[in-house]
Amino acid sequence: MLRKIDQKIEEIKIRRAELQGQINLLSATIDAARQDLVALRTVKEQTRKAGLLIEFAADYARNQVKGRFEGIITEAIRTIFGEDYAFHVLFQTNRNQVSCEYAITSDEYQEPANPMDTRGGGVIDVLSVALRAVHMQLFGAEGPLIMDEPMKHLSSHYMAQAASFLGNLHKHLDRQIIYATHSKVLAEAADVTVEL
Repeated sequence: MLRKIDQKIEEIKIRRAELQGQINLLSATIDAARQDLVALRTVKEQTRKAGLLIEFAADYARNQVKGRFEGIITEAIRTIFGEDYAFHVLFQTNRNQVSCEYAITSDEYQEPANPMDTRGGGVIDVLSVALRAVHMQLFGAEGPLIMDEPMKHLSSHYMAQAASFLGNLHKHLDRQIIYATHSKVLAEAADVTVEL
């Protein structure tokens, strides 16, 4: 009987050792999981901070380009329509997508107005030329600025200013400007004219 008790005790000790081994293995697994969790939380926080940094950098870059665009385009519009005009780039975020719209303000339009709603197509013509020129400069496009009927919707009252604007654009950008036009004023302002 003593032998059976000793044998039972030995079996219990073996079982206890097995269970202790399992407990140790589970403890090690739990410790490793806790370390992984801490590491994941650290990576998550770093990723969040990196995202904020990227957002900040994108916002900064957007505002830099916005400022340059607004300044250059405002000057173009003022050259033709007068000092009370200003061009605005309005950014909107929708579902984490940033888009922009253009707007004009003036004494006539106190609130930013869609350029399509201002002075007929004349403002659009000026914006179109100025935006093309700015895009070409900012993105390093080479070659001439080629246009078909620039300023075709612009009132004849502003055509002399438009001719001056195109001349200044050519000089400031050091870029050849080629355009087809029916406007006598724009044709006479060109350095070289070819009549077809």
